Amino acid sequence: MEPVKWTDVVQALAASGTLVITLCGLVMVYHQFRQVERTIRGGTYATLCQQSLEILKSIGSRKEYYPYFYENKPLLDDDPNRVEILCLTESLSGKTILMQLYI
Repeated sequence: MEPVKWTDVVQALAASGTLVITLCGLVMVYHQFRQVERTIRGGTYATLCQQSLEILKSIGSRKEYYPYFYENKPLLDDDPNRVEILCLTESLSGKTILMQLYI
């Protein structure tokens, strides 16, 4: 049996060190991806909250809209608020779809 050369020991230590550094790097990259995901989710949540607030402001600013959304008042074809109510309804449905995708 040959004696172990010091160069073989150094090479083995360097390979082990490289493996440890690589694993640490992968762990750091994983944590960075998680942080990016949290940041994106936070931004999405903030956007959805802002959209909800704007829709509620629109409904609240026009008292005549309230019965359509909260008292199930039917929307007639000749209603003067028809276009605005339909636009708000579409906004609400779009927000609902985004919320489902977010969750």
